[in-house]
Parts: sequence; C-alpha cells; structure tokens
Amino acid sequence: MPRIVALFLALAVVAGCSAPRGARGPSTPADDAKIDVVTTFSTLNSFVEGVGGGWVRVENLVPVGASPENYQPSPQDIAALSRAQLVVENGAGIEAWLQHTIQSAGNPNMNLVVLSDGLPKIDHNPHLWMDPVLARAYVAKIRDALVKMDPAHKSAYE
Repeated sequence: MPRIVALFLALAVVAGCSAPRGARGPSTPADDAKIDVVTTFSTLNSFVEGVGGGWVRVENLVPVGASPENYQPSPQDIAALSRAQLVVENGAGIEAWLQHTIQSAGNPNMNLVVLSDGLPKIDHNPHLWMDPVLARAYVAKIRDALVKMDPAHKSAYE
C-alpha cells in the first residue's frame, strides 16, 4: 500500500511540473508583442514561421496552390499589408503585382525584405528557394530582418 501511495505522489509531482510549453514564463509572447509579418506565398511563410517561432504572427497572401506569378490581390491583401510590420517577398519578378498593392496599402511603417536581392539567378529562374544553399540565404535574410526589428529576441531567431 505505501508503494501505491508513493507512486501516486510521484505521478502528481510529475504532472504538476509538466505544464504545456509556453503555459508559464515568458517563453510565449503576448499577441501585441508579436511582429506582424506578411509573406507573398506559402514557402516563404514556412521560412518565416520557422525563424520567428512564437515571436511572429504570419499572414500569407497567395493561397496554397495558386501561382504568385499571376496572382490578383484582393482587398483583404491590401488590409493585411496596411497592418504589416514586415513584408517578405521573393522578388526576381515573381510578384509583379506586389509593389502596386503595397502602395495601395499606404503603410509607412512597413519593412520590406526581398529575399532574392543580391543572390545569383541562373537562367533567369526566380525560384531560388529550391536550391538548398540559396534557401539558407533566404532564411538568413529573414533572421536578420527580425533581429533588426526585435533585437531583444536575437537568440530566438538564430
């Protein structure tokens, strides 16, 4: 009988110490502390979520399965851009519609990261993220942008 009591006590202690991740302490930021990020398509969205973790709130413009090259932005996209703190685009001609949409949003506080800037484009192929080396460069640019905006959480982004 004492063994059963000891077992239940041990289980109670373990259960009390194993709160869900982020349920206690500062590991999960309040919603108003998150950086509002808008990405142009889902691959970039995944990169931002991977780098930013719980410190970002990410909204994607082009639906999964749609082409970012011939996408027609909606009024909801303009609204998303109007509240974005950071916009992450591929560049290299994929999002030809984006600059006009950003101008329509009229957000003077928006930061823009063009991931393909400064990277080699072979045969005018804008799909640079498909090369693992260039994908790492994309992730590094996202990390650097988030660190610049939120240096207090540099270690989380790295």
